[in-house]
Amino acid sequence: MACLAQLKEGSVGQVSPGILTESHVNDGEFLACQAIPLSKKVLVDFGEF
Repeated sequence: MACLAQLKEGSVGQVSPGILTESHVNDGEFLACQAIPLSKKVLVDFGEF
């Protein structure tokens, strides 16, 4: 998935987790194409999902 990312630093918010399970969200994964930064600095990893 092109917009799946893992949060490494900072915080982001999403209105809806979309296709992500609670386990994905608990692991720090989020949909970057729908996320809103909630901190001054956000570091993400778009690695191989």
